[in-house]
Amino acid sequence: MAEAASAVESSGSLGCLPRPIALAACAALAILYVALLYVPSLLPGLPRRTPRDYMLHRFVSAAVASVIAPILAFTILPVRSSQKSGIHLFLKTFGLRTDYVLQASIYSLLLTATLYLGPLTMEISDILHVWKEETGIASIGGDTLASTCSRIFAEAKRLTLDVFAWRNYVVAPISEELVFRACMTPILLCGSFSLTLVVFISPTFFSSAHIHHFVELVYLRKYQKYRAALSVGIQLCYTTVFGWYATFLYLRTGHLISAIIAHIFCNFMGLPDLSRALREKVFIGPYIIGLISFFSLLGPISDPRLYGSHLNHCGCRFEECWPNC
Repeated sequence: MAEAASAVESSGSLGCLPRPIALAACAALAILYVALLYVPSLLPGLPRRTPRDYMLHRFVSAAVASVIAPILAFTILPVRSSQKSGIHLFLKTFGLRTDYVLQASIYSLLLTATLYLGPLTMEISDILHVWKEETGIASIGGDTLASTCSRIFAEAKRLTLDVFAWRNYVVAPISEELVFRACMTPILLCGSFSLTLVVFISPTFFSSAHIHHFVELVYLRKYQKYRAALSVGIQLCYTTVFGWYATFLYLRTGHLISAIIAHIFCNFMGLPDLSRALREKVFIGPYIIGLISFFSLLGPISDPRLYGSHLNHCGCRFEECWPNC
């Protein structure tokens, strides 16, 4: 992070956008994203008989936001298209690169999985327990393995038909990272915010965009208000911390896919079950080892040199994207 920051400073970054305008633009994108999610609820004549219908309409809204937000951000940024085709520069500006994509995907997954070493150990323990209960033996035999593979395929098939799985593992990670990471990061950088400030500022818009879940919990799922407030409060804390991590990954790797992969994995794992770890103290060790390993590997695995050290966060040189930045 320090090397990348010094590179930005040495490029003579004085800020292409006034800071208030950069912050207002990010807030407007966040409001736009949330507002579009509620469009299906406001339009008359749309079928809303089931949660599936409601969610499918939201998928369309998220797709629309994912198209509009980059276009708006691109018009705000002082981008020039010399030496690059328009569409090529557009994609590069938002971290949609084809080079180093394998590294960005695999390293991001491994790093995030390291953070979840404790919960992953719990999951493996539960699977082994089921095997032992069903077979009466502790080892994994051929029949047990075949049965397990069959269950995995059945679960995968079920997830492909589950509209909420599509929301958690496809639509939300892609659309949210595109709007809240890829679009807002260059705007904040052109607002002369340092890389460190961008890491901590950007997630505030991301987490604030989840406040609307309070309305859903109270009026759609009939939660009591204190319970809904507690649930949303925990979610805001979780999304803020994740936002720091995802923004850091995006800035360091220059790849939006790295943030998307991390988002999908975190959604899949959910909040760690710390209460169980405290009850079953055998799992405390993996939690501690995972945290130590994560912070030890965070810098080396996200080293920009692994993804093209001559590139900035958007995959191209600042002087090629934004003059005077």
